[in-house]
Amino acid sequence: MKKFVLIIFFYLFTSVSNSNSEDKINIGIFLGFSGLVETLTPSMADSIELPFKEIVSLENFFNNMKFKLSRVDSGCTDIEKTNNEIDGLSKKKLIAIIGGACPGISKLVLSKFNLPNKIVMISPADSSFDLNKFEDKQLFFRTVANDTRMSEILADITKDRGIKKVAITFSNTDYDKNMALTYKNALENKKIQVTIFKEHKQNDDNYSKYVSSLAAAGGEALAIFNEYNTGGKEIVLTSLDSGIFEKFIFAENMISDDLINYFENNLKNSFGVLQGSTDKGFKFFEELAINNGIDPNSPFVGESYDAASLLILAIKSAGSLKSNLISENLIAVANKPGVKIYPGQIEKALKILEKGKPINYEGATNIEFSEDGDTKGSYLEIEFKGKKLKIKKER
Repeated sequence: MKKFVLIIFFYLFTSVSNSNSEDKINIGIFLGFSGLVETLTPSMADSIELPFKEIVSLENFFNNMKFKLSRVDSGCTDIEKTNNEIDGLSKKKLIAIIGGACPGISKLVLSKFNLPNKIVMISPADSSFDLNKFEDKQLFFRTVANDTRMSEILADITKDRGIKKVAITFSNTDYDKNMALTYKNALENKKIQVTIFKEHKQNDDNYSKYVSSLAAAGGEALAIFNEYNTGGKEIVLTSLDSGIFEKFIFAENMISDDLINYFENNLKNSFGVLQGSTDKGFKFFEELAINNGIDPNSPFVGESYDAASLLILAIKSAGSLKSNLISENLIAVANKPGVKIYPGQIEKALKILEKGKPINYEGATNIEFSEDGDTKGSYLEIEFKGKKLKIKKER
């Protein structure tokens, strides 16, 4: 009997380690460290690394194999850089990727790297609606909900604030156009008038021409769908300088630390939406993040922590580095039934899994995966108070 147990242990050990000849579990953090979201991704990456710090002395749960993390700059809209980085991913012998963060990047990496190599990818930030239609062969997951839900939530907030007329402007990208269109339709269903639905170019030299059209149409508030760094800031600045709009409605990609620091009290009448939660799990995460120098209210940091935690737990639950088993176990560790697991409780979860018992990872953002790897998400109604974000309500 003792000999039989030793044989089984040897088999399990070699089945894991043989899939990674260096006895390391290599994870890629594939985010846009340059480009549109470069002000957000450092905090996201720091948050991704937190769960791995929690288990740095717990390699015994993984047959003494150590996790190795590699930060890779996706380049965001620099497609040449993105393609070059994708070409170099194979050399890293990755068993999973956490990313991407820029519109279209997840789809590109999936099609060129993850699917051909049968490698799991979990995104903490790519909410693109078209990923729902992408045949990912159960290799793609995300801890952020899809776009349509966010736009609907923003429309709910607009109605609850008693706004009757809204001007909408959006960048000339499919992502922002579809976000804005979903918002427009939701407003009209709530009997809120859309005075103008105006497209603008990203990185234009002169935004006054767009703002003049918006002003002519009027409205109690201006809703902006764009990346802050590709024209969103200039639209806000031009509107304030001309005195045309004093109240703004911000989609998530507009909200950044620079927005808050630059405009300060000029945004006191404005509001927006971020994915996040104020529930029990978030409070655990908030303390953990602050103790590690991370702003817990920065966009996507909770989702980033959850993506990394789920990957760790799925690998343990699978007892393997094979993608199909990791994929199956991502859903198993995230959903009911099982002991609820919150941020900072990775060791507790590993011990439960070691005993062959189920867990239900709630995390910072109340994760619950659908069969296709999506989550409904939790949302925060955001206001601005000087150089700080104020959470008014969870949605």
